[in-house]
Amino acid sequence: QETFLAAARSARGYESRRGSLWFWLWGVARNQVAQHYRKQKRLETLIRAKQWWASLDGRRSTGVG
Repeated sequence: QETFLAAARSARGYESRRGSLWFWLWGVARNQVAQHYRKQKRLETLIRAKQWWASLDGRRSTGVG
């Protein structure tokens, strides 16, 4: 679904002289996959940071650490 929307948004950028429609769509899909994994990595990093911060909660409130 996201790939379809990305293709629709960037359809004006398609130039047949640069290659076939199939390869253009393949590039849009490839970029969407890369974007998905970049977002996933950021989300995992934020989750780890939140867990780390929560683990400090006991030490902060007791003054230990």
